[in-house]
Amino acid sequence: MTRTVEIRPMDAAAFAPFGDVIDTSGEADKIINQGLCGRFHDRAKLDFSDGHAGVRLFKAAP
Repeated sequence: MTRTVEIRPMDAAAFAPFGDVIDTSGEADKIINQGLCGRFHDRAKLDFSDGHAGVRLFKAAP
């Protein structure tokens, strides 16, 4: 059986039925590595009964 997968740009509205899109939009929370990397803090909202997990994304230049 052959199936064709259509590739489309993803955005938060289109992905909403499956969950949240985690991205590096906006200004970085902190610039690190001599200005070559932006660090984005707590980009995911995770539901725990007790405790906290932090999801951080990094957007860096080579």
